[in-house]
Amino acid sequence: MRYVERLRSNDKVDKSYIYRLDDTIEFAVNSSHDYSLNNEKVKEIIEQYKKMFSEKYEAKIHKIRHDLRKNDEYYEKLFETGIGNDYYHLVWSVKMLNAVIEKEKIKPVKLETAPLIPFVNQSGITKDGLHRAKDRSSPIIIAEIPFLNPQYLIVDGNHRLVYKSTSGERYIEGYLLKPEQHKKAMVNELFRYLFDFNAKIGSLLHRTL
Repeated sequence: MRYVERLRSNDKVDKSYIYRLDDTIEFAVNSSHDYSLNNEKVKEIIEQYKKMFSEKYEAKIHKIRHDLRKNDEYYEKLFETGIGNDYYHLVWSVKMLNAVIEKEKIKPVKLETAPLIPFVNQSGITKDGLHRAKDRSSPIIIAEIPFLNPQYLIVDGNHRLVYKSTSGERYIEGYLLKPEQHKKAMVNELFRYLFDFNAKIGSLLHRTL
């Protein structure tokens, strides 16, 4: 599983939709240890999945998007499962991330800048952002996502990291958050469910998707 800005198929992702996972569900079911499942059973399971998502979340998606536009600073990432054209978004609130850090008394650690550059969301780097990064000294925030390759995502501080790296600074302070910590900062229950669901898919297949 990898995080992307655009699907490998070059399909456009409608920003009003947060996920598309039908092919991934079917692949996971067919790859499970229960090889007695027939096509009708697979279809039944997928229909149950669609119904569950529709009942619990579909009506809330537009509200989530609306709330994000007026919410505090947030970080959003599009992930591709690698199965068909399936994808999903995860969204973290920077305010909630900092609240988790404060509540759990997480201490920043000194990190080398060069090894962190591959984790940067380069498509989101702007000149204005780099200019503002000059005056920001707060530690960056890194989320551990075990089922990704690479397994880390910079959810706050991409510009600060790039600015320090290009300025020749070898080190930067950062908070390292484990999944059970940064999940609390996702802006909606839907994103926590998507995170857990895709973690289970990776575990089921015994490999990184």
